[in-house]
Amino acid sequence: MSHQFTLQENVLIKHPLPQAGIVCSNPQRSQRLLARLKNVQLHTDSWGVTVHTGHYGSHPLFVAGVPMGAGGSGFAFLEMYAAEARYIVRYGSNDRYVTEENLRDIILVDEADNLYGLMRDSGVPADRWGESLYASEKLIKVLSQRADSLGYPVRRMVCHHVEDYHAYNYPELSPNPQQVRRTLQTLENRSQKASAWDMETAALFWRAQQAAAHGVTVLQSLIKHRGTATPYDGRHGETSLAMEQVFQQLILDALTDLLSAA
Repeated sequence: MSHQFTLQENVLIKHPLPQAGIVCSNPQRSQRLLARLKNVQLHTDSWGVTVHTGHYGSHPLFVAGVPMGAGGSGFAFLEMYAAEARYIVRYGSNDRYVTEENLRDIILVDEADNLYGLMRDSGVPADRWGESLYASEKLIKVLSQRADSLGYPVRRMVCHHVEDYHAYNYPELSPNPQQVRRTLQTLENRSQKASAWDMETAALFWRAQQAAAHGVTVLQSLIKHRGTATPYDGRHGETSLAMEQVFQQLILDALTDLLSAA
């Protein structure tokens, strides 16, 4: 007999959610998404997890902000699925090998790996820690179809889970030469095919698998670099904000297609 978490076990999310929603770790991105919805209401705001509900057309949806990293985001994803969510699209960003020429890329992550701590603590045997986890083909299909209708080609990528963002992006700054060498070796080992790095996708795919539900990540390419400028400053920032409107339309319309067909 199989068992699943329910609202009774939730700590933060105490009321049912709509079937479909969009999740970001960037709170400003979440707020800009909410401007697309009608009848927006605050659903949950506790311990860094913020959820609003609203309507896009006639369909109820939720938009959530979750903490960075597998621990905080994995906690939130479990509670969302326990609160009756079935389809979660994570809208994140890719900053590996990004130039002004590929700021208009639409990336769908269909595979994630390198998730150790969360899988270990979930009781998974050691020989499966870090194994490949997969996105929902149902969500991949509807997002690909919508992207095609908007005239944007889709790139499929593997996402390698990251716990230490700064170590992977600036390994040379570690004070320990042995740590630098090990980090560089990890980067080399995991750069054999088109790939991205982030801190939440693998956690989403793991929680979706546990809940027998659906999850996928959509990544927008952003230029993140040293200095005082943000990814939304300057000329490339104007392109990024314009592309954000495309991503919003893509994800919302794809979820509408999915719910209409149900």
